[in-house]
Amino acid sequence: MDGTTKKAILIVEDDESHRELARRAFIAQADTYEIALAATLGEAYARIDEVLPALVITDMVLPDGRGVDILGHAQAGTFPLVVMTSFGDENMAVSALKAGALDYVVKSLETLQDLPHNVERTLREWDNITKRREAEEGLRQSERRFHAVFDQAFQLSWLVDADGVVVAANRQAIDFADAAERTVLGTALWAGPWWSDEPDSERVLRSSLRLAAEGGQLCAVVRSRRADGSMRTMELSFKPLADDPERVPLVLVEGRDETERRRAEAAVEASLLEKDILLREIHHRVKNNLQVIESLLRLQAESLAGEAAQTLYENSVARIRAMSHIHELLYQSEDFALVDFPNYLRILADDLLAACGGCERRIDLRIESANATLTIDQALPCGLVVNEILSNALKHAFPSRDRGLVTLKFADLGDGSLELEIRDDGKGLPPGVALGKPEHIGLYLASVLAEQLGGSATLADEGGVRFTLRFKKA
Repeated sequence: MDGTTKKAILIVEDDESHRELARRAFIAQADTYEIALAATLGEAYARIDEVLPALVITDMVLPDGRGVDILGHAQAGTFPLVVMTSFGDENMAVSALKAGALDYVVKSLETLQDLPHNVERTLREWDNITKRREAEEGLRQSERRFHAVFDQAFQLSWLVDADGVVVAANRQAIDFADAAERTVLGTALWAGPWWSDEPDSERVLRSSLRLAAEGGQLCAVVRSRRADGSMRTMELSFKPLADDPERVPLVLVEGRDETERRRAEAAVEASLLEKDILLREIHHRVKNNLQVIESLLRLQAESLAGEAAQTLYENSVARIRAMSHIHELLYQSEDFALVDFPNYLRILADDLLAACGGCERRIDLRIESANATLTIDQALPCGLVVNEILSNALKHAFPSRDRGLVTLKFADLGDGSLELEIRDDGKGLPPGVALGKPEHIGLYLASVLAEQLGGSATLADEGGVRFTLRFKKA
């Protein structure tokens, strides 16, 4: 014995001499087979439950029934049945084979002695049958799982062969067209009830299926018709199902009704365009209104007397222009939420230089700016700060000089902070001048605006005035 489990063979025979001959035939295979015996159908049932045989050999006619009735036992599917008949009973053996017996033996001395070979052959055949059944059951389960997923898929789905013929269509596809399944299977996909009559529909479907059958994956959009006659926009994907690199027997086509999504996108785009136009118009009107205010102030200034009143007018106009430039830039921009701050600085600085007579006095204005955009909520106060500090430098830093240097730097510090620095090489700060004092309106306004930005401002006298504003970028 090599430790291999022996296979139980049940012999059911009411003739004692035949039963003994059959038993003796397996003596030489005692290491392979364990023989169990029964004389009646009832004994056979009991022995089956007891030994769980690998094979049952039975006489066709038993005292209490037919041997083929063993196929009605609950365990019958776990073993093959070989029927023994007498001479002249071949018809009975054929009926047993039709009933489910795997083989039959015509009883004789020679055939009974040859039973081990018959059993070996039958067990090999039974093993092949079992494997085939398992494979078939596995295939059926796989098909059931596939169809469960196929039918429950949200999108419309078709299985199409290499010629474009519909092999399967899921429930969504059938319901979409309100068609009977039998009327769509076996027809070309492009000839089905799902599509519009437009020539492009058939052309797109044919060309897409041809490319997919060659191994390509692609998407296409076609016009589709629902069962109620309404036209829809269908987005289709074509996926080759290849069983080897050289052959694509099937193509999976999946469709999604994109009509409502595309309508919603079109509505959103139209709404955004409308809002863009509205925002552009708002910025344009704000800019125009600021220019009207400036013009009104200019008319009023003609009746003003005294240097103080004139200075007040000029400062007010400068602040209005600082705000107006931002709205002008936003009106011209594609992005109404962000201001190109370096560009704004150059426009504002040039405007102030011209207004303060810096060009005639040969004041050199240098601008160094990082590329950065600011929201309008930060650009407006920051621009007003530049207006106050830069105009002060241009007006007061060089009272007795024809030349001077003013540097304006705007830097991104890399930690989410921005820094604005305005420096001149002029005479420096007069005694008692500091940020935050209401009597110095420009500097006071700069400190208030710095707080509005959530930042900090410093003012220093370092061979000229240096103003620094630091704040977090929004």
